[in-house]
Amino acid sequence: MQDGNRRTIWDYLDFALLRIAKIGRSKLENPDGTEQFYNQFFNQNDVQVMTSGRDRRRGYRGEILRKAAWGRMSGEQVVVVDVGCGTGDNLLYVYRAGVRLIGLEYAEQTAKIAKAVLGDKADVHVASATAIPLANESCDLALCIEVLEHVEDDEKGVAEIARILRLGGCLILSLPYCHWFPAYRKLMGHFRHYTRSDV
Repeated sequence: MQDGNRRTIWDYLDFALLRIAKIGRSKLENPDGTEQFYNQFFNQNDVQVMTSGRDRRRGYRGEILRKAAWGRMSGEQVVVVDVGCGTGDNLLYVYRAGVRLIGLEYAEQTAKIAKAVLGDKADVHVASATAIPLANESCDLALCIEVLEHVEDDEKGVAEIARILRLGGCLILSLPYCHWFPAYRKLMGHFRHYTRSDV
């Protein structure tokens, strides 16, 4: 048992598949190597899986995200920002005509992928979650899906998101629970995992 959770056969299988997927890729050994680590985080196979609809888990998560986001995207001149947009697949799920979408991605190489995936549907910028290049109270909805665990100063990241949200704005946040194997952190570049009380 770890953190009050029993590991199941599915946890071991998930971890084995992750290790296979990460063969030949760098591990995050210390915070000084984050830029290099994240510039190598995604490859073309990842992009194909994320954007093809072949991964049912991502599809289900995308449907849930779309329902949650669209409920918060009413009115005129709605601005949605995805902090840590990765390859842009979450913005594809929430895309709606007439809504301004902004993707922020720390890794320059991943931002290039997101730009190619999203085309003219979103503006994608290279930026850190701890220094968001948007004006105060400029966004109606912020997405932060599986990102804060990758940010060394997660409290500063949350403060930046709060700064850019308008009064009455909404944050849709997803974080990993703390039941994973310790080696998972280096493979995925996580600084921490969370319990409900941490969140």
